[in-house]
Amino acid sequence: MQSSKRKRRIVEIYFILYLAALVFILPESSFKPGSGNGPEVIGDFQSGFTLIPEKSALVCNVVVEPNGYRITKIDSSNVIFYTGDFEDIQFEFTIEDQSTSRSVTLRPDKNYSAKYFRVVEVPERKAAVFYWRPQYLDNFNTTYLVKVTATAKSKKSFGDKYPQRFTYKATAQFTLLIVLMNAITGEQTIAQGSPTPQQFPFNILEQQQQIPTGFGVGKISISATSANISQLAYQQWVNTINATNVNLATDAKVDLSVRSEPENNGGTAQITEIKPDYLVVRGKTPGYGKLIVEVAVKRKYDGQEARTSFFVVPQQIERPVFKEYIYPGQTDTIDPRLPLISGELKTILREGNKIRASSLGGAPIYFTPELADTGKRFALERYVDNNLLGQIYSIYVMDFPLPKIVDVVNLGNRVVKIVTQAYGIFNRERNEIVQLELDGNVSPKFLDLRGELQDFSGNPPYRKQYFQLKPKDPTKPFVFTVVAIDKFGRSSAPRRVVAD
Repeated sequence: MQSSKRKRRIVEIYFILYLAALVFILPESSFKPGSGNGPEVIGDFQSGFTLIPEKSALVCNVVVEPNGYRITKIDSSNVIFYTGDFEDIQFEFTIEDQSTSRSVTLRPDKNYSAKYFRVVEVPERKAAVFYWRPQYLDNFNTTYLVKVTATAKSKKSFGDKYPQRFTYKATAQFTLLIVLMNAITGEQTIAQGSPTPQQFPFNILEQQQQIPTGFGVGKISISATSANISQLAYQQWVNTINATNVNLATDAKVDLSVRSEPENNGGTAQITEIKPDYLVVRGKTPGYGKLIVEVAVKRKYDGQEARTSFFVVPQQIERPVFKEYIYPGQTDTIDPRLPLISGELKTILREGNKIRASSLGGAPIYFTPELADTGKRFALERYVDNNLLGQIYSIYVMDFPLPKIVDVVNLGNRVVKIVTQAYGIFNRERNEIVQLELDGNVSPKFLDLRGELQDFSGNPPYRKQYFQLKPKDPTKPFVFTVVAIDKFGRSSAPRRVVAD
């Protein structure tokens, strides 16, 4: 009879401790709308910044021996993950003894360290790890409440109205339980200071739930370290999925689904590592569009499920340097501006299915279109391991502009100067005016002022020439029409000149 009563009290104490743990981990937030928090602080329910403890309680079993106390089993660490894309993360841990209300606070200015407690930040996992090693001094079970507060800053401001970056705040809680055990039986000891069944208005034995050893006791959740991944096309990417209240390695079924938009864009994903509290997903970045990756976790013992997803998109690479419009005979230097990445790099200038020019390893292309290429469109493409990198660019070969009569200067004494421009290259030489078609009272013999000839660079290059003309019949009005003809045999628009 005495043994049955003792076992019942042991079960009662275990349930009380678990009940206390569940009550203490209820989330709280210091943000209250309209309570004067100011625009610089946004509550955790208003943002993507949240804290997720890996465990709801850390239990330390202690036995009493003639020479003192001995720890027989301890959960010595807890991982607190944070979600969202933020920076300047600052943690504060407050550990409070629930029986005495005494507390100690761990802050970054104190190196997150105090007697029996310490915290180590792990930025690459977006987490902080809490460690404890209690020194048992009292002859009764002890409960500590650990309150975790973290602040983070957004990575950018929000326009002129809010030029400063926002600060976000999130909170979480978990408990530390020191349980006194019987050194002979290995069972929990009912010691002074422990709660009794009379303190609760229900039958503890009837309300108790059997919780399988090693499984989480709360709602499971999973979250991706990065919700959106941007990487160079066809390069490797990696993401970590963190889990709470489930052992991914032994107690969960993990499913991965991958969807490409559009299809066959070159993106891949696979799970490469599974640990109890996180898993690693790796793959190849798509060449265009996006990759949608979803991870689903199902806890085996109760069938509870959780899902999370993230996107993988190709990072915008630098635009190549080239002239979109060029002219025959004009050499253009095309700089591919390929990134420094692994793989075979190739640049191709294509005319339909025909490759007109190419280079390897990011070297420039020197392209000189022929006169027969006038009016054609060429495609500039960049490849990594024969996969198209980025978009396709177009280069157009334009026809040279027609020659022009740009000015007529009256020099006096019935002498005029005609100023012309001829564009482009003809047989590797500058195009120029080779003939003037004249009609009216003007002498067919004109003077080409070669000493005043000027060449100008540009797109396209051009040559400016000067011609001197006189009337054919000095007794008649000096009125005529002139047309300039270049080496290509093309004519300018006619120009009527009234010199008197």
